[in-house]
Amino acid sequence: MNATPNIFDFATSELSQDAALAYILSWADPQFSESHAALNELGENLLRALVASAAAAMSKPNLLEGAAIESVKARRQRERIDVIVEINDTVFLIIEDKTSTEEHSEQIKRYTEKAKTFKTKDGNPWSQVLAVYVKTGNESLMRQTKSAPCGIFLREDLLAVFGRTKFTDNDIVEEFRNHLQRWTDRTNKFREPGWVTKKNWKGIEGLYLSLQRWLRGQDESSDADWKYVANAQ
Repeated sequence: MNATPNIFDFATSELSQDAALAYILSWADPQFSESHAALNELGENLLRALVASAAAAMSKPNLLEGAAIESVKARRQRERIDVIVEINDTVFLIIEDKTSTEEHSEQIKRYTEKAKTFKTKDGNPWSQVLAVYVKTGNESLMRQTKSAPCGIFLREDLLAVFGRTKFTDNDIVEEFRNHLQRWTDRTNKFREPGWVTKKNWKGIEGLYLSLQRWLRGQDESSDADWKYVANAQ
């Protein structure tokens, strides 16, 4: 049976994913806890996970740990930053969002420096500026070092957050969840007999990732790397 149509099979740009992430994170604001408890829970779980990832990678205290979320404002494309989230008038979170592409032009470094000039609604500097790189496509482990310290949040991390939240009965959210799971399923196709004859590029990426993890397990200094090359001769 063919998979049912999914909006993210058509809305494939990173802008579409920006919108999905900003939409989900917007639900973390406590004003929505009664109107849609499941979406509020998902938004809060995702927000806390992103902040924890960024704070740990940047060697900063996690200001949300043990603290209530009092206000959340998520926006897209401010000063070319994919998604920004303003939390409790204290934490300013930058999300650099990628599907199949990679960071370029020192985006995270430039955006982090730019964000340090932003002010709260009261005109004060933010207590903390954090950055996290969200990648839903497959990426070589060697390419997960970025232009500045930041959290690394991969597709499996997003699916883990979804897994901690019950079904939301929200078409946008569930389509996004299913889209991510289907990407993972296609990536793992290399484990099935006969997969190589089916022209499955995601399965090839999955094989390379598996080999890379195995090589690193044998030798932590392994510099095995891979990437897509257009029009290879």
